Amino acid sequence: MRRCSTHAVAAQIVVALMMFMAIAPLQAGTAVAQSGDGLTGDRSYESPQFGYEVIWDDPWSADERATRTRTDREDRLVLVDDDNGAELMVRGLVTTDSARDVLDSVIADRQDSEEDIAVEDQTRRSALLSYTTSDGDVVEYVEVSSIDTDQSVLIIDLVTPAGDFTYAMDAVASVELDGDSVFRDEPTVSGSTNGSDSTATPTDEGTVRRRPDFSTGTATEAPTTTADQEGVDGNTFTSPNFDFSISWDEDVWTVEETSIDQTNDQISLDSSDSYIVFQAGNSFGGDVDACLSAITDTLAEGTDEVEITDFEVLDDENGDPIEDSSRGSAYVANLYTATYQGSEEQFVYYVECRPLVEGESELVIFQFVANAVDYTDQADARDEVIQSLTRAGGSNTSRTPTPDDNEPTATPKNDTGTSSGDSTTYSSDAFGFSLSYDPEVWEESGSGDDGIALDDGPSSLTIAAAEDFDGDSVTCVQGQLDQLRGIDGVTRVEAEPGDNGRRISGGDSERFYALYRVTASDGTFEGTNDVLVYLECRTLEEGTSVISVTQIVFNPDQYEQESAKATSVLDTIEIGG
Repeated sequence: MRRCSTHAVAAQIVVALMMFMAIAPLQAGTAVAQSGDGLTGDRSYESPQFGYEVIWDDPWSADERATRTRTDREDRLVLVDDDNGAELMVRGLVTTDSARDVLDSVIADRQDSEEDIAVEDQTRRSALLSYTTSDGDVVEYVEVSSIDTDQSVLIIDLVTPAGDFTYAMDAVASVELDGDSVFRDEPTVSGSTNGSDSTATPTDEGTVRRRPDFSTGTATEAPTTTADQEGVDGNTFTSPNFDFSISWDEDVWTVEETSIDQTNDQISLDSSDSYIVFQAGNSFGGDVDACLSAITDTLAEGTDEVEITDFEVLDDENGDPIEDSSRGSAYVANLYTATYQGSEEQFVYYVECRPLVEGESELVIFQFVANAVDYTDQADARDEVIQSLTRAGGSNTSRTPTPDDNEPTATPKNDTGTSSGDSTTYSSDAFGFSLSYDPEVWEESGSGDDGIALDDGPSSLTIAAAEDFDGDSVTCVQGQLDQLRGIDGVTRVEAEPGDNGRRISGGDSERFYALYRVTASDGTFEGTNDVLVYLECRTLEEGTSVISVTQIVFNPDQYEQESAKATSVLDTIEIGG
């Protein structure tokens, strides 16, 4: 029950958050009213206001007295199976609430009115309930989903005597909604089937949960993407209006929903213990500090049903607060204490704001974690998605050197570098940038018109220019990362955390950096198995080219001193020099 209530808390506050972030609130009264109750035959129905079609076969028949339409409110079809007392309702509802909120309301109504009720299982769109009525034990299965571009919801509700639940679910197979199964998921029951005295309960072990594949209209074995909205392609979402994309592990995340319009592009991903939202918009004009402040203030206000009684910045495993606003983006993880339906709940909200286009737009990353003790694991899962973040339009093919090919076209050292006192200068005539380095520290291992490769023994440093990635540094770093993952022998690439437990990365479209720990087989990196790889990109010419930086530190324990050596070179980079 705790998971149900904490998700309900999140749903209430997320609604307030998204409305604040300029997602247009839904307007009632948008449905087109039609006359009649919707029945088009003995075994067919068309929703007068929403247009979906339902057909059925034995053992179902329509309850004409209960089937109705109410203009700008709802369309309701009720089917009954007189043989076992089951009732199936298909209901289109005009509402400003999300599908998740409607589901929570259904559950709350049953809890207020029924005896001995138990929520046997719940996801963000479905619930399996068991309770006792004057007629005996009952099982109810409810699914809620958005229809008509989120201006309304569709509720599918099956109520049956507990002992006949499996039989009723089999009978539901003869009911079709727009040519597909009326239920999207398939709850699993334990015990005997038709006629047993046992109530229906979900089983997690040995059960294949099924989710719909909207691309084919059929149910497929989970996990898989469950959204058919614009922007989703397999396990990748590409924002059509704000030019970013993310991808995710389908074993961890399921698409909950997407929302696309001219002012906001959003995708929500759900896992068993948390969900995350990526939303691009222009509510804050790219001001990440204002974005973070406004959103966290809104979260602290709670809602009419959720009273926030306390909140504080969450500490990481080292006791340091999980917050920062010094690297171009701004983020915080807060631990909230709230009162919901008379009980006290604790949960974590992580909010991060990143600039997309300076002075114009921003990307908000939002995560809800039901239990604070799970935050570290859930943050790792979230960060894997964040690491996939790219700016759309950037090529994954780059001339940026990689650890296996980190030497530009070799030319004699003195052809591109000239000694100047205690430093040596490199200049690229082709791309118009220059840098200098201490020859007592760094030895040139290769150079060309596009860049130079340096080596000091414990690490290698490559700085090169490329006409690629539309001059976007974030996309460039992702391109380098993709190359890194594709190197033969590399078995694992993961973001390297700093002392505060947060990943070392940041910046904006003009300059972005990230640090990764790479595990590889013997011989891949000069005989080492574990290295740190620093990636950085800078815009060389807006919309056209970038400068990419790759430093490989062969002994991770030496990273700090090797990083300082590289910084002394990177600080000398001049564009147009």
